[in-house]
Amino acid sequence: MPSTLVITLGYRCNFNCAHCIVAGKRHLSLSEKERELIANSVIKNKIRNVLFVGGEPTLYIKDMNDIISRFGPAKPEIMMTTNGHFAQSEEAAVKVLSSVAGLSWVNLSYDGLHEKFLPEANIGHLFSACGKMKIGFDVLMALRSPMDLLLLNKLRKVGKFPVRIQKLLPAGAARKNDLGFRYPSFDKKVFTAVCPTRKKLIYLCGEGFTCCCASLAFESSSGRFVHPTVEGHFKSDFYKLISKNTLGGIARKFGLYKAEMAPEYSSPCVLCEYLFRSKHGVGF
Repeated sequence: MPSTLVITLGYRCNFNCAHCIVAGKRHLSLSEKERELIANSVIKNKIRNVLFVGGEPTLYIKDMNDIISRFGPAKPEIMMTTNGHFAQSEEAAVKVLSSVAGLSWVNLSYDGLHEKFLPEANIGHLFSACGKMKIGFDVLMALRSPMDLLLLNKLRKVGKFPVRIQKLLPAGAARKNDLGFRYPSFDKKVFTAVCPTRKKLIYLCGEGFTCCCASLAFESSSGRFVHPTVEGHFKSDFYKLISKNTLGGIARKFGLYKAEMAPEYSSPCVLCEYLFRSKHGVGF
């Protein structure tokens, strides 16, 4: 059973990033029924970590606290991924962070495309506020190319904190704007990879549960990859394939294994999408 549930509260955001994976999604907030379903699922499945994401989750503090209040005495660890817009000062950051009940970790999403919207000072204010409140802090950076690593110099001037780096997926607005990470050639090692989020649960606002954080979940209309209940997700053919096989194994099951492919299929998520899209056709 996954120990972490990622909750997409809604898709409102005060930034307009050119690589937003949820660009175009229309569900703006969770319903009462969804909030109750999420809380009951956390309790029933003994979820230890809850990560709130969006959109921008600080636009949904009331919904966050409503869900947290339903967990009862055995509350999971509460985390949040934010764009940091509210941290115009340390005091402003403390005010917002303290308004989220039991918050223990903050993950700042920051990269070369967030940079135009988020002043450097905000990063320092948010980091300082987290330190003051004894809240964990790290940064998630999406790379379009190795040149984006130069941003690490700016972050290191702010302070010492973990920076998690991932290659930018061509999904959502990033696909539309042709901003995905460009691989120089096909890396066959991708066939030995497994789904990086197969051990997590993700709840998509207005839709349901999945373990996919990429195009299969966000762009498919088939219902194969997002399910109304946790139980339905675990019983799905998609989960059974993803949880028990490497991507090479899935490729062979689908009759789609090729020793050489286009460079972009070096990304596990891009290869996964290709396999399922080829297997199931339009709408996959």
